[in-house]
Formats: sequence, C-alpha cells, structure tokens
Amino acid sequence: MAASTSTSAPEMDVDNDIYTPDNLKSNVWRHFGFSNIQGKITKKDKVTCRICRTKLSYHGTTSNLRAHLSTLHTGKLEVEGVKVGGLGPRQARIDTMLSPSRGLPYARQSKATDLLTRFICEDMRPINAIYGSGFQALIHELEPRFNIPCFRTISGNITKLYETTKDGIREMLCGEKLGLTTDGWSSLATESYVTVTAHFIDEDWEMRNVVLDMSELQTAHTAANVSACIDKVLQEFQVPRESVLAITTDNATNYVNAVERYLRITDIPCMAHTINLAARKGLSERSVATAVSRLKAAAQHFKHSPTDSYLLEAKQKLLGLKPVQLINDCATRWNSTYDMICRAADQQAPVAAVIMEKKLSRLELSSVEWTLMEKVKDVLQPFKVATQALSTEAYPTASAVLPLQYVLLKQLKPSIDDPAGVKQMKTMVSTDLKARYGPNKGAFLLLNTASYLDPRFDRLVHLDTYLAREIP
Repeated sequence: MAASTSTSAPEMDVDNDIYTPDNLKSNVWRHFGFSNIQGKITKKDKVTCRICRTKLSYHGTTSNLRAHLSTLHTGKLEVEGVKVGGLGPRQARIDTMLSPSRGLPYARQSKATDLLTRFICEDMRPINAIYGSGFQALIHELEPRFNIPCFRTISGNITKLYETTKDGIREMLCGEKLGLTTDGWSSLATESYVTVTAHFIDEDWEMRNVVLDMSELQTAHTAANVSACIDKVLQEFQVPRESVLAITTDNATNYVNAVERYLRITDIPCMAHTINLAARKGLSERSVATAVSRLKAAAQHFKHSPTDSYLLEAKQKLLGLKPVQLINDCATRWNSTYDMICRAADQQAPVAAVIMEKKLSRLELSSVEWTLMEKVKDVLQPFKVATQALSTEAYPTASAVLPLQYVLLKQLKPSIDDPAGVKQMKTMVSTDLKARYGPNKGAFLLLNTASYLDPRFDRLVHLDTYLAREIP
C-alpha cells in the first residue's frame, strides 16, 4: 500500500501519524485515517478522527464514522463530493445536495422548529395538528428536507417559549401602574379556572393588554380562595398590590369581596356585564317574558324542522326578502335576545305566513304582543350601542362608564304612550342599573376622575353639582 521511496509515498497527516489511503474516496475520509509507522498501517480495524483524535472501529463501512461526525462535529459533512488524497474538492451534484435524506443544516432545522412552535402557540393549535397527513404533505412539498420534530421536542419548546415570554412580560410590567380584569369560568371538562389580565399604557402611549395567567382553582370559589389565586399571580410577575389601581369583575359577590375585602384594591363592576344584568332583569317582566318565549319557541321550531325552514325561505323570496334564519337567544347574553327580537320583527310577514299555512297557532304572537316587542326593541337599542362601545381593548373605557349610565337612565324614563309592561320593564332596569355605581361605591371617585380627565366628559354633566365639586 505504501511506496518504498519518498517520490511515490502517499500523502501524510501533518502530525505524520495518521494515514489515509488514496483508494478511499468517501468524503468521510477527509476526517479519518489509520495509525501508521513509517507509512505502514499498524491496525486496519481501527481509525482515528483527525479532529478530536478519537479511535473508532472500522469493518469496511463508514456508517459509524459518518455518525461520529454528525453527532460531535456538526457541519463537517454539509458539503458532499470532496475527494481525498490531494486532488481537492469537486462540485456536488444538484440532486445529491437537495436529497431529502440529507436533512436540513442544523441552523435552518432549528429556526424552522422554532417557527413551528410559535405557529402552535400563537394560533392555539393542538400539537398533534402537525402530525396530520395533510400538514405533513404541505411541509414535504415546501421543504422535503425538514424533519418534523417529535411530540416531546415540541412540548419542550413550548415550555421554553412560555418561560421566555413570561420573563419578558415580567420585565414589561416592572414599574407600571396597572388595571386588572379577572373572571372565573369552567371548561367543558368541568375544570374551574381564574383568569387574570393586565392592562396598562406603555411609554409610547399605546394601550397594552396581557393575559397573565389562567390558574386552575380546585377548591371552593370563596372570596378568600379567589383572592389567594389573584395574589399568587401578582407575586409570580413581581407586581406589588400598590401598582394595581383597580380590578374589574363581573359583579359576582365572591369576586367583589375578594378584591375589596381581601386584596384591599378598588373593585370596578364590568359595565357590559352590568348592562346584561339590568337588561335581563327588565326582560323578566311577565308580559315581556311571555312574548319573548313565543319568539324563542318559533326560532327553535324552524331550527328543528327542515320542511318549515325551507317553506320560510320560499316565503321570504316571494316577499322579496333576503333568506335568513330566525335567531335564538342565549340565556346568559341579553343582546342575543335583542337580536332575536329584531330579526323576528324584520321577518314578521313570512313567519306569520308559514304559521298560518301550517296552523302553528302556539307560535303566533298577537298584534298586542308584536306592538310590545317593537317597544321593547326601542328600549334595548341604546343598551346595544353602549355594549358595543364598551367592548374593545383598543382604548380605555373607564371614563365612559358613568356618562353612559347617565344617558341610559335618561332613556329609561317612562313615556305616556308606553304599555304597562314596558313601563314596568323600564322601572326594573333603572333600579338595577342605579344600584351598581352609587356614590357609596369604591369605584365612584375613580370613575368620575377618569371622566374628568377625558375631554369628552370633563364637564361632568352626569353628576349633581355638589358631587362634581368633590372630584379633584
């Protein structure tokens, strides 16, 4: 194998102790050789790594040598087709370079894995979504060399991303004055959670909203347990209680007591939820509730009867109306009842035609009830507008709470031509609405201060003169 003269001797390593024969053409042999003494191989079953001097077994194949380079010397095999023995590198074939069996370079594989992790988190997808045949076919078409990581890798990356994001939020909140919102809810698996969200204005005067935590509450939802849960979240993010100006809740007694009695922080009742409670109170008036129940029964009937639903569509087209379904309300959202009344009023003619043709008298509203529903719709319309104005995260709404309450109460003043049911409804809504933001409430001063600082409401016309003087 070795020549006897110096002119024909094969190329030696710099250290003159590792020798690679010319007939070994694989690019792996750029980094491996045999131990030799004066040009003679001492052991043909052992090779030495030129990079780290590790000795490996050799049995005629280079699989273990290639694995050694891929594991300990990443990147050494990224360029294929290098000839050993002094002839220098040769250009690799394109199909070899792009072969899926080669895999992506480490940097690109890592970057793509990070983006895949963010896709799952930001779009709130289940991890197993990336193992579906359709998703994998898409990835293979875009980049066949990308190796989709295993479940354990993605799960670990999500945990790391969570911790990194949490550290960033903790730094973001440092020194800021915050407003919090909190609410309790249950999952479909009947697991109870308490969610805490922080709201603040950053140094660029931009409104920021950050969900701090969604903690599972396995104990009873008492005020003490709820306050302990919220306090734990504040401690995790290193937010002192003094930095929290107020906490908005949904009027539930346990949450109000948790905030005011245990945390000693001002509680602000959610205005949108307050409107919902007041409207629900008014809709419970007997004559109103009876008419609403008929509309609900009609909506349910057409939903569960395909024949009558098709007949309703035919009547709508005959009358030149856009074919739409009736809306059914949701018990926890008053605005769905408002939408149901509006849709039924718009579709009164085709619905009445189907009811008459099918002899569904139990679903038919009398003319008095239709008049009542029109009045109820007019009463609820300002509440719908107010709810939409308050349902935003793009800008603060605290300054508009009391002015909106003032406007709504003015709209609820009984009129001479109001039916008895509507008058009673207005009284019930007014009474409930007034009780939420009285002068004896802790939020009264804070909300009026916010209104005073808002150029739209700085005249405080919603306050009596003697109360306006107390606003600093």
